[in-house]
Amino acid sequence: WIQQQQKPIPAGTPSQPLDRQLLDDAVQRLGAEYDREHGGFGAAPKFPHAMTLEFLLNLAADPGFESAPSRAFIGEMIRGNLDGMARGGIYDHIGGGFARYSVDEYWLVPHFEKMLYDNALLAGVYQSAAVALRNPEWARVACESLDYLIRDMRDAGGAFHSAEDADSEGVEGKFYVWSPEEVEAVLGKNTGSRFCQALDITCGGNFEGQSIPNLLRRSLSETAEDLQVPLPALTEELKLSKQKLLEHRARRDRPAKDDKILVGWNALAISALARAAVSLDRPDYAAVATEAAHFIRKQLVRESGRLVHSWRDGRTGPEAFLDDYGCLAVALTDLYQATWDESWIEWAVQLVHAMLELFSGDEPGLLYYTGNDTAPLIARMLDQHDSSVPGGNAMAALALLRLGSLTGNTAWTEWADAIARSLSPILRRAPVAAGQVGVVSALIVLQSPQLVLVAPDAASRDAALQALGSSRLKTLTIAARVGEADKAQHMSMNSVFEHRTAIGGLPTLYVCRGQSCETPLSGIDPIAKWAGR
Repeated sequence: WIQQQQKPIPAGTPSQPLDRQLLDDAVQRLGAEYDREHGGFGAAPKFPHAMTLEFLLNLAADPGFESAPSRAFIGEMIRGNLDGMARGGIYDHIGGGFARYSVDEYWLVPHFEKMLYDNALLAGVYQSAAVALRNPEWARVACESLDYLIRDMRDAGGAFHSAEDADSEGVEGKFYVWSPEEVEAVLGKNTGSRFCQALDITCGGNFEGQSIPNLLRRSLSETAEDLQVPLPALTEELKLSKQKLLEHRARRDRPAKDDKILVGWNALAISALARAAVSLDRPDYAAVATEAAHFIRKQLVRESGRLVHSWRDGRTGPEAFLDDYGCLAVALTDLYQATWDESWIEWAVQLVHAMLELFSGDEPGLLYYTGNDTAPLIARMLDQHDSSVPGGNAMAALALLRLGSLTGNTAWTEWADAIARSLSPILRRAPVAAGQVGVVSALIVLQSPQLVLVAPDAASRDAALQALGSSRLKTLTIAARVGEADKAQHMSMNSVFEHRTAIGGLPTLYVCRGQSCETPLSGIDPIAKWAGR
């Protein structure tokens, strides 16, 4: 059925190469823009570049990648960016989450507005890096950012609001800054003094006479040494102090909130939550992601099946755009791999069919930003660059690549390749504006493996997935079934499980790259050995 429903790629698909040289060239360009002293790309104002960091992580994770500059410099760029932001004032050290950007090159003074998309994207890259590079501090930042979204940005229906303003009571940043007197009034003289010393809260302040908490001047280990207290004891005390200060801050006048629910931005949050459920072993995050997805399906899909862009107070906005479709389809593949509920793939397949019908045209390989069912425009735009959110074509390509893998639909993987080749000149010329293109291109060039797991029961499936460990992050997709479960009810994935069984009654892993597959691995030990190689 899937093969019969294909929409062909427009003729004239460009032949731009997708190869390691393209990835090398992009890394060289990024290296030229990298701030080796403070982290980040470019000068002030300095924006997070989560998609660029995801691209670099994909390269760092590939054992065969020989980059120019070296793999060590790729690691330096990842660490410099993530550490700089996590230590700086752009990160909310009291309540978690990131502000929109830093007005200076140091990551100290943010534009205090908080956006859903920033925190979803950054939580995603922090959790990936935490596992790939074994850094528990980054895992903490990822969880605190997701906890912020759940605590302060979640709608009663389960989806997420769009943004919080920078101002409260007419003053930018007032909600977020502190004085030593206020901190000590909440925590007590001694505990408050230690907190202020650790988080750079001083009498003179670092922002208009007040202080933005940060860790730029000294690390916690340096503060612990200065105070002559064990680092674990200081860390635990600061954790308790932050909770008290968070409760105190909640009594301040809070910045205004943009409570629109946008499909694309919610999809980014669903992805981050679903991925964290797996990588950080937080099943509660999968439950939150599931509830948000149900909200979108109930409130932001018309009776015709057409996705809409926004919702607020029961009123829907315009028809959804290309990035809404691409982001949501990708999010549903993440949600599937956190829950193994194939109904999410069924919906994702429907979305991709609709996406190709609504947004394709005569441009080779690329999709338009607006649908062909909306009011005619003088010219339909092609969404080729990343902005503060992933570009529509890059997300469409990722959706096609993943769903092509999960359904055995080679036409979709070919279309993903065509989009990536069409966008490759942007990646080569301006990689900071094409991080998501880099993510897709790296998956294609480095031939990230596609895993199919068949197990006799849920317990052995989970044991096999546990044996895979962090290697799950280096894959394009994982498909998993218990016996014949879902075969009749959910048909979209049947082809990838065809002729694949639990050999000898043991969980069996099939590892493929494109159309080439390795010898099946039957049993926990062989699977663990493959994962650890």
